[in-house]
Amino acid sequence: MGSRTALLALALLTGSVSAGTAASPGVTGRLVFSQWTDTTDRFDEPEAMICAADPDGSRQARVTDPPERARDGLPALRPQGDRIAFVRGIGGQLLTVAADGSDLRPFGPAGGTSPVWSAEGTSVFLVVGGD
Repeated sequence: MGSRTALLALALLTGSVSAGTAASPGVTGRLVFSQWTDTTDRFDEPEAMICAADPDGSRQARVTDPPERARDGLPALRPQGDRIAFVRGIGGQLLTVAADGSDLRPFGPAGGTSPVWSAEGTSVFLVVGGD
């Protein structure tokens, strides 16, 4: 059988939410993105963290502090600008974090990718592969 891809909607259990990405900043105008560390050791694997910045590149700030050798990626900002959904590591652990880097929470099943907040801000959609 061929692979099929499904969208998985997860209801957010806390308050109101909304969506955005680096291409669609939230009401705060901030962009979120994944930034890779620069490593000079050929045996050292690069790490990636979630960062935020103003659209002109100013006020850049680190949002996540992943464990060693972990990669945080595919961030999605709620339009209200208060929370970010993202995927950590290969295998896709979905997490959310406050836009200031506090309140890190696991959210949803592992194995998903490309999180996107619903327009109403009550769900997060993921791409999940399967047979």
